[in-house]
Amino acid sequence: MLLVGYTRPPARAGAAGLRAGVALELRREPHNPVDKNAIAVDVDIPSLGMARAGYVWKKQAERLAPALDAGQVVVVSATLQTPPPPMGAAPLDVHLRLALGAAFRQMPHSLAAGPSLQYLPVSIFPAPA
Repeated sequence: MLLVGYTRPPARAGAAGLRAGVALELRREPHNPVDKNAIAVDVDIPSLGMARAGYVWKKQAERLAPALDAGQVVVVSATLQTPPPPMGAAPLDVHLRLALGAAFRQMPHSLAAGPSLQYLPVSIFPAPA
């Protein structure tokens, strides 16, 4: 998953807490006026508490948000893989670990008997163009 917007306000405060290996929290913003699929990314900063670090890249949020909203997947963990560069606003890699949600496990098909992450579409996180 790609983290974007960490150089823009109000994410600048959260960007101070971005370092490789830091745990992140994802939070849906379905009423975001800019993007109905917005997924905010927050980081815990000892002196501030939870602070906005940015957002999931729009193309990935378009695929992930509906699955989260429907309870098909849940975020188990999100960990920053690469620290932000000293200058610039390149997207940052985030390792996102998902689990199948209750809604998926209750489906009456053969996958429901033994759900596994292998059934999640790889295209949920398209590469940047």
